[in-house]
Amino acid sequence: MHYLALNTIRPVILSMGILFATATTANTFDNTNTKWPFGNFFNKALIYGTIYTDRNGNNRKDLFEKGLRDIVVYVDENNNGVRDTNEIATKTNIAGRYFLKIAKGDHIVRQEVPFGWRNTEGGEGEDTVPVTKDSEYRITPKIIGGKEVSIEQYPFTVALGRTFGDYFFHFCGGAFITDRWIVTASHCISYYSIDSIKVLAGTNDITDGSGYILDVEDVIMHPGYDFNPDPSYPSVWSGYDIALLKLSEPVALKENGLQSITMLTEEDQALAADGQLSTALGWGVSFIRSRLLKDVHLPVFDTAECQALVPNAINFDTQLCLGGALEGGIASCTGDSGSPVLVRDIDSAKWRLAGITSYGTGACAAPGVPGVAARVSALSEWVKGTAVSPSRHYELSLAPFKVVRANFGNRKTTYQTRQEIEPRWQLVNTAMTEQQDGYLFDWRIIDEAPYSREFDCAIDLDGEGELPSTELECLAGANSAIVPLYSEDGIYQPSMTASDENASYTRRFPRVTIGTPPEKSIQGILSTDDATNPDTAPSRHYIDYYNIEHLSGGKIVSIRVASESLPGISINVYDRDTRELEGGSGYIYFGGTNITFLPEADINYLIGVSSNTPEAVGSYTLTVVNDGTPVSTVLSFP
Repeated sequence: MHYLALNTIRPVILSMGILFATATTANTFDNTNTKWPFGNFFNKALIYGTIYTDRNGNNRKDLFEKGLRDIVVYVDENNNGVRDTNEIATKTNIAGRYFLKIAKGDHIVRQEVPFGWRNTEGGEGEDTVPVTKDSEYRITPKIIGGKEVSIEQYPFTVALGRTFGDYFFHFCGGAFITDRWIVTASHCISYYSIDSIKVLAGTNDITDGSGYILDVEDVIMHPGYDFNPDPSYPSVWSGYDIALLKLSEPVALKENGLQSITMLTEEDQALAADGQLSTALGWGVSFIRSRLLKDVHLPVFDTAECQALVPNAINFDTQLCLGGALEGGIASCTGDSGSPVLVRDIDSAKWRLAGITSYGTGACAAPGVPGVAARVSALSEWVKGTAVSPSRHYELSLAPFKVVRANFGNRKTTYQTRQEIEPRWQLVNTAMTEQQDGYLFDWRIIDEAPYSREFDCAIDLDGEGELPSTELECLAGANSAIVPLYSEDGIYQPSMTASDENASYTRRFPRVTIGTPPEKSIQGILSTDDATNPDTAPSRHYIDYYNIEHLSGGKIVSIRVASESLPGISINVYDRDTRELEGGSGYIYFGGTNITFLPEADINYLIGVSSNTPEAVGSYTLTVVNDGTPVSTVLSFP
């Protein structure tokens, strides 16, 4: 610990006139400290000092270090670390100086450390130093309509998840608001114990071992959030869906390539007014499973119209609606929860935190259906009053006429640099219609640039497959093009891409089945000798597993199961690596008798065939259509 040297707390005996004048001209905060009755004069002492910015961290006030104004200093008579209403207090003046008249005796003096600062010098207290992370902290998104981005673009963004060995399993997002506090959604953490929640910072990839794993010391949900496990009335409808995570230790933001983000307040809430363009981040649901951070630009939706879509929601002044494009195709969805929603502050050239992704008002990215975020401008005062650092303190024994100096040095806990933000634009997908001479594609580009510009667009009838793409130039606003019909049997995933030198967006349209696609079938039997599904324990549901082999890549895979003897037969698709590691779970797609998806190259896909009826046995036929071959396999659980 760094204690104040003895020679920095010096009793100074002043003349009676000077002492009286100093006390009566102090920048007082509480009316109980504004007068000094003559009858009590000989029982009084004076505490004075400066609260300053300890920029270089040397624990003393240097000439170039400025004082901090309007900081509350108080006498903590009951030593509870909180200023009570009956305790003498004052505020610092424009130079950061304060004066406290107080009766003789033993007293404890503290400051109210404001949000975004840490008390590093003065008196006694815990020394907290931000840490620089190294390799020992390293581990060995699913925005619909978004593009993959680097963490340098949004260095305040973090992923929340759990760790199993060298694996990180993401469940929500969040953002640094100081070097020790993360803001997220209350519904993200309401079911998790504190020690099970981990924060992954400094990376846009939640699987490649990059970034830093940070431990959580405390979780604080907004007291207005109504945690209600009843699915008929989701808790998020109550508003106030915001929470704070306190890290076990502060992180040196600048040294680790990280930043914090400034929250909107009621004074600048116009930056997120209806119609303004926002940017939502996350690792949530997309048309293909994403493990990279993505962003999507969403107009702020009309608040009154949005509330009409969720008539049972309350406290709607704490909620912000986003998206709702008439064509659909852009949204933040499941898995993006807790992630930041940003707006631009052009004057400061910085991002501002406008929202925390909360819930949807209907099918994700459906036409005219907005998503809902916690409105940060309405909640930032609670955050600033909660995510604060403790004050160091002075323990003083004061005799009459004694004058004692008690300085406090503070350091900033926030760090955000100016950032050039190019005019944002967003590709919005619309309809693909079959016509006699080909497929008609219609789409629109939303662009906030004050000038006209062209974009490079391409339409591909089979995504990453072998068919050539059609390239063309397109503009902001409405666009359309016709491409030839398919000529071979198969299941196809048509898509289009628009890009410029700074961004690229891809949209996938409804799948198209032409003729009779190739298929591979295998006969199976569920029996009492089979493994049981660990996810349904203690009920015994027998399950067979199949790898999907010989995938050629870039082609749609459709899986179906049929049985004449098994009631409730169904299939699930898992990530095999995750399911084996956790002894269950690992779901990618689940339920029903038919699942169709576009595989990713780095996922070890696994099919599970089971029955919804406990202990049901019987035969079935499993068929993989268009690409891949089902091969029976056995899992090795821990």
